[in-house]
Amino acid sequence: MMKERRSLLLLDEPETHFNPSWRAKFIKILNDSITAGNLKGLPNGDFNVHLLKDVIITSHSPFIISDCMPDNVIFFKRNKDTLKVEAESAKEMDFNTYGTSVEVILDELFDYNQSIGDWSKQELLNIAFEKIKTEKDISEVKSKLRILGPSIEKDLVLTKLNRKLNIIKPKN
Repeated sequence: MMKERRSLLLLDEPETHFNPSWRAKFIKILNDSITAGNLKGLPNGDFNVHLLKDVIITSHSPFIISDCMPDNVIFFKRNKDTLKVEAESAKEMDFNTYGTSVEVILDELFDYNQSIGDWSKQELLNIAFEKIKTEKDISEVKSKLRILGPSIEKDLVLTKLNRKLNIIKPKN
């Protein structure tokens, strides 16, 4: 489609229904597809036979963002004072997106700094630490936590419980 003609490819959230593995591969596959017709091994370097190829992708996927250079990632945000939408590149924000962990992207660009869903997170937030007074109380809370899989959030709660246990039952 884009081999020998000027092209503008607009993709609106193309990875929406992809599983995480496919999301992580999307930009590489797209790039490989676009550059497949390039001539290789020329004295002046490989060259692009396409006169013009621009691709614009809208996405909220940190996987997509992680495979894009910071000057190619534009972040749109509503100004709280003027209520106008403002655009700023990741480069202007001094944020290197290329190869950055999806967790860091979620935290920095989307202000989302947890690695588990809100429902399971609520299980951890419901723990009434002020009511935990005995070794038995700690044991019961830890037993209830077994329903949750491994996560940083769960580890932090277990660490807090262990510190409380050390206060309740100091080592000799």
